[in-house]
Amino acid sequence: MKIKVAALDIGGVLADIDRDAIKSFLKDDEQVAVFYKDFHCLELGQIEASKYILSKSRLLSCCPRALYLAFKQMLIANSNANYLGFLKTSYLFVSNINSLHYRYFIEGARASSYAIENSITSFQSGLKKPNPAFFEHLLIRTGIPSFEIAYIDDQASNIEVARQLGFSAHLCRAKEDFPDLLQTLDLLPSSFTRDKI
Repeated sequence: MKIKVAALDIGGVLADIDRDAIKSFLKDDEQVAVFYKDFHCLELGQIEASKYILSKSRLLSCCPRALYLAFKQMLIANSNANYLGFLKTSYLFVSNINSLHYRYFIEGARASSYAIENSITSFQSGLKKPNPAFFEHLLIRTGIPSFEIAYIDDQASNIEVARQLGFSAHLCRAKEDFPDLLQTLDLLPSSFTRDKI
């Protein structure tokens, strides 16, 4: 079986999620609760990101720009993103993510045009993993059979659904596992060595 595309989760695989970034900006647990109320709507694209930040800054009596900067620090591309430019196959992203974090990640990871054009995100699709319909969007978008897509995620529930749908799905829980997993799946050139990163 030849893998034609790598479908990669962002948060937890290619980027670190730092929920403390927003917690350290806010005064107490009550403010944190106010900030996260309706966050799922942001991830589903039901609320425009700029409106979300503006409305939360009003509710929290804080500067929108300062909240925006704290929000930006919640998701930062990690060292695994450095491997993207070395992959032998095309790659794209499949992620439960909001539009602001997605934009920050795309810029920081210097994603390929194929990835940008073909990725499936919760804010664009209105669906979240592990909903099977989320993965069906991926199949429709790529036109590639599920068994020819290597799917990598850090959440076992997402892997389970992807496997049920026939994807070559693999769990990646630690940053250190990622390069070994890519080599095992034959997604990196045989001449690749880690010192290139």
